[in-house]
Order: sequence, then C-alpha cells, then structure tokens
Amino acid sequence: LLIGASLLAWAIWGGAGPLGWIVFAVGMVFVVAGMASSAVLTGRRLKQHGVPNRSVLIGVALAVVGMFVIPVLGLFTG
Repeated sequence: LLIGASLLAWAIWGGAGPLGWIVFAVGMVFVVAGMASSAVLTGRRLKQHGVPNRSVLIGVALAVVGMFVIPVLGLFTG
C-alpha cells in the first residue's frame, strides 16, 4: 500500500507528466499482483497446515474490532 501511495504521489506531484501516470499504472499492476499472490499463497499454506476457515474468519473479525477499539495497535492485536 505504501508503494502504491508513493507512486500516486509521484504521478501527481512528481512533474513527470503522462509518463508518471504510465509508471503509476504499471506499478499498481505489480502491487495488486503481489498482494493477490500473497493472499492466495497464504491461504494455501494455512490449508496445508489444517487451519480451519473459522479460525481465520474469527481473526479477521477481531482485527477489525480491534482497529476501532485500540486505534493504533488494534489491527495487529486482533
């Protein structure tokens, strides 16, 4: 996400013109592909180790709740 945000900032304020937007688009393709492959590979690894989907869903729910209860560290705590 940080790479995507910095690419966007560079495209807007970097002064590269149309080339900046092309670099932003290509960079975002790589960012999205990396995030998607990370999610898929993590899911496969969890299934290999026999982690039930219920545990993952509970962890995600607690992370979302924690994000609002403890603003800075809640996501990681959950």
